[in-house]
Amino acid sequence: MKKLSKIFAILICLTLTLGVCVLPLSAENNAQLHDDMTDWSKVSAHSENWDMFASHAETGLSVIGRKNVTDESSVTYTAKNGDTFKRVEISLQVYSGFVSVSRDLKAEYRTDEKSEWKSLVMTEEGEENIIGKETLAFKLQKIYCELPADTAEIKISLLNDVGWTLFIDSVILDIKKGSSGEEEPDTPGEDILTDDFSDLSKPDFKTDNFDVFPNHPETGLSVIGRKTTDGESSVAYNAPEGKYFSAVKLGVQKAEGYVLYSRDIRLEYKISDKDEWVNAPLTEGETKDIKSAANPVFKTQELSAALPENTRFVKISLLNDVVWTLFLDELGITLKDVKVIDGGKTDDGGKKDEPEVKDIILTDEFENFSKVESHTDNFEFHNPHPETGLSVMGRGNGNTESSVTYAAENNAYITSAKIGIQFYTGFFDAARDIKVEVLVGKAWKTVNLLDGEISDISGSTNKNFKSTVLTADLPANVKKVKISLLNDVAWTLFLDRAEFKMSRDGSSGIIYGDFTDELSDFSKVYSHSDNMQAFAEHPETGLSVAGKTDGEDGYISYKVYDKEITSVKIRLVIADGYFDKAKHFSLQTKNAVSAAWKTVDYTLSAPTAIAGTEKFVIVTATVDNLPVGTDEIKLNLTNDVAWTLFADSVSYTTGKLTDISLIPKTDGAQHTQEACYAFFASVAVLLFIGFRLSPYKRRAVQK
Repeated sequence: MKKLSKIFAILICLTLTLGVCVLPLSAENNAQLHDDMTDWSKVSAHSENWDMFASHAETGLSVIGRKNVTDESSVTYTAKNGDTFKRVEISLQVYSGFVSVSRDLKAEYRTDEKSEWKSLVMTEEGEENIIGKETLAFKLQKIYCELPADTAEIKISLLNDVGWTLFIDSVILDIKKGSSGEEEPDTPGEDILTDDFSDLSKPDFKTDNFDVFPNHPETGLSVIGRKTTDGESSVAYNAPEGKYFSAVKLGVQKAEGYVLYSRDIRLEYKISDKDEWVNAPLTEGETKDIKSAANPVFKTQELSAALPENTRFVKISLLNDVVWTLFLDELGITLKDVKVIDGGKTDDGGKKDEPEVKDIILTDEFENFSKVESHTDNFEFHNPHPETGLSVMGRGNGNTESSVTYAAENNAYITSAKIGIQFYTGFFDAARDIKVEVLVGKAWKTVNLLDGEISDISGSTNKNFKSTVLTADLPANVKKVKISLLNDVAWTLFLDRAEFKMSRDGSSGIIYGDFTDELSDFSKVYSHSDNMQAFAEHPETGLSVAGKTDGEDGYISYKVYDKEITSVKIRLVIADGYFDKAKHFSLQTKNAVSAAWKTVDYTLSAPTAIAGTEKFVIVTATVDNLPVGTDEIKLNLTNDVAWTLFADSVSYTTGKLTDISLIPKTDGAQHTQEACYAFFASVAVLLFIGFRLSPYKRRAVQK
């Protein structure tokens, strides 16, 4: 066993060392065409002498083969819209001992339709077993051709004189985009962005928490899945200039019985880089068997979603807490021509009028669920209520959850919430029977309810029923409000009317440009820990400061809208001799796509005296160049003695938003290196599987 481990380690080292010289397609200005031979949609021309097998009777692969050995058998691929082909990979299904590639396969190219076809030099890999079909004489073999510059067409021909011995399983063409950067649309004004997840070269943004399986060991599909359940697992795509996304089709590989899409996968979109990410409801297609799968627990399914007009960004996140149960298999996003471009430009180059910034009022009279984002099923409508005449909604029973959730519109936050109720006198206790929660960031928090005046209900036949309006004490930056009824006697409490005010004016903590916060209150703060307190006039310094109320860690954060923060200066008030830079204060940043905070270093000025006090001094923490795309910063106060450290003011400068997802794209070399590492990591996995049964398989069987 020790010898095997040593061999395994040596193989990995050799693989990673040599791998630097065998790099996959550079990501810079490139794309890929993947034909899995299930139909003729990807080829530009083909001869008639083909049989197509969606699932070959012996191997289960989707392949094409010669119908007879007399007539020509060829397929042709043509680059579109000024693009060219850089490389071709041909996967063959061969009957071992009966095929010679140099004799039975021909690959040709030409630079345009008028030039002559020229033969290509083919590089062969050795034959490999088909996963799950190891005992068969049929094997897989891959052929590679590096293509001359300006290759516009590829033709692949089978020449075998025994028809059933050789088949084409797939063709992958690396494409160098032309000057337009777009493929020629199949339909005027419409195109498809595709990703087969054979690598991570297509997304404009990706997190690091993915494993790539170009050939999943149990299904044979090219998929990506979560590496761990600890961090975010997301890929995001940016619509090309002049296009927007209109619909998404997503193919997944799942372990049947272990996946719940509402819990395990999330599809989000943004209209522009100004917007918040919005969840897109997924429509589930038919669950199907995977023909090539060695483990029948794995199935495939298509998920789809329609997107609103002018959607520019799409993000897909895996959230499954058992990593091997769910994978992304293929993606198709429909592109359409932009009618109105974000930022106010129209398709004729004009300028839209800028929308007036004003509050939005959402009112719900509880006649139906048309105003809510989501709701539980344990509600009954009374329109009108038989004793009060009001249109109300109450619990169906006192045993299961009864809640409704409201969401703010794009670029807005809920700044106030008033809830009108109908209740039966003597049976209602607000602290016990109703709960209001708010979503700030990713956490739900219960808020206090302020009692209103109790009133009789005009026209009520039962004077025991009264009405009142409860006001929710909302913090800044609330995106969602959830109202839950908890009364155990259903008929005693009803929701009568709800009114929500939403604001886009920045008063909720979203700042629209350069500013300084003197920290006399938290009105400009995006969020803060519960143990932070603002002092309009600190009793010992006379300054307006914010500090902690206890020795636990505390924080304040700021967020900008339609900008990125480029530099920041933070004035700190410290107790002289009690401050340690490394221990007591840190600055973190993040952007709109990644959920991860990153700590950044700062320079600290020499202390300056504060008039009227000798105990406290001022120091200034400065960062002149924050990470590109930063739209949120967080000040962490980690001093263990609360009174020794305060934030006096925060000033920052802003600049134009950098990119779609606020994450700069890597250059071609870096992207290539990442792809290389991903590829050879997957090779290492397969080597390990050669020594030991797949852990995925074992877990699936055990479960």
